[in-house]
Amino acid sequence: MREMIDSGVKWIGRIPSTWKVIRGKYILEYLQKPVRETDEVITCFRDGEVTLRSNRREDGFTISMKEIGYQGIDAGDLVVHGMDGFAGAIGISDSRGKASPVLNVLGTNQNKRFMMYYLRNMAYSNIFMALSMGIRVRSCDLNWKKLGELLYPVPCIDEQNKIANFIDNRLHKISELHKNIQSQIDTLENYKKSVITKAVTKGLNPDAPMKDSGIEWMGKIPEHWLTIKLKYLGNTKNGLTYKPENIVEASGGKLVLRSSN
Repeated sequence: MREMIDSGVKWIGRIPSTWKVIRGKYILEYLQKPVRETDEVITCFRDGEVTLRSNRREDGFTISMKEIGYQGIDAGDLVVHGMDGFAGAIGISDSRGKASPVLNVLGTNQNKRFMMYYLRNMAYSNIFMALSMGIRVRSCDLNWKKLGELLYPVPCIDEQNKIANFIDNRLHKISELHKNIQSQIDTLENYKKSVITKAVTKGLNPDAPMKDSGIEWMGKIPEHWLTIKLKYLGNTKNGLTYKPENIVEASGGKLVLRSSN
């Protein structure tokens, strides 16, 4: 059995005796690269992807009129978002581009993926939030000074490589499983909709004579059915506040059609 020792760091706990605990400033390098004219904007997303903004979406971002302090980022650079890192915005860039100084761009002679996964572990475990001295809700300023003073568990480079490869492989399998499950969920959701649609527009008797409803989206309906405008089927009220006391009756409730999200 592998010998374990106390790391001396509360959130790390016990580690293999062959591992070291080192401050970030001794194993990480804060990079500040010049921007090129052809560089596009890079964003570090909370799911850990670091890529050109245009690869994901262009809307919903704050656009800087002046790119003060912008820096260059190369593919393969380790990036920690200074404001969203607490939520998992930590990853390795897949592109060359530029970004605002809110992104900490780091280099290292260690395995970058191992360092990335350790930092993400801190985010997922709410360690960054616990160490934060900020007053803003759900925010944590992760600047280079803080990242450099943090303690990191450091196995030998060969073990780092194996750990990083193991995590990569497992996450890939989980991602594929997630896609498969999501596909099944989508199929079931579509089936639910089709059950409702078929029942309310075709009835339950598959042998019933059919006729054209005269409505394009409805198509054919059972021959003995009628099509009537909703306003002729009961009383309607508009503009009610969406509260239970406005829509529920002791006799069984009211039909509510909400026209906005």
